[in-house]
Amino acid sequence: MPEQPEQDKRGPNVKFPPPLVFIAAILLGYFMDASSPLVQTNSYFLILLGYTGVIICIGVLTYGLYSFFKARTHIEPWQPASHLITTGLYRYSRNPLYLAFFVFTICLGLVLSNYWIVLWAFPALYFIKINVVQKEEAYLERKFMDKYITYKRQVRRWL
Repeated sequence: MPEQPEQDKRGPNVKFPPPLVFIAAILLGYFMDASSPLVQTNSYFLILLGYTGVIICIGVLTYGLYSFFKARTHIEPWQPASHLITTGLYRYSRNPLYLAFFVFTICLGLVLSNYWIVLWAFPALYFIKINVVQKEEAYLERKFMDKYITYKRQVRRWL
């Protein structure tokens, strides 16, 4: 039996915007690099790779936001979902936006030649997995039941 509307008012019950976790990783890396840089390199290849990744991630994030708008469902994880998105980017990854934020953080670190930012991206993604993705998955499974379970079997969490 699907979750009742009165039980669905808080969605997955995530209490913060997940992009803040990646912003915190970027800021931590920035300040750590200012006081104690890891490696001094100015590799044009890595900087170009970083710019390319940043541009691709901005495109992925924009398309992902459009997918939520088009489906007329909330992107905020503290709001209830009205539809399960399984098309577009969501055919390949159950979490393309979190993946894009992760890659964006790494690529920004490359652009800035700040390897603290690159390193902090990994604990940020782990934090998102434990504190956001697992709550969202449990919520979507309760709300959409077999439809979400089938989707989980067909599509990987990340890539």
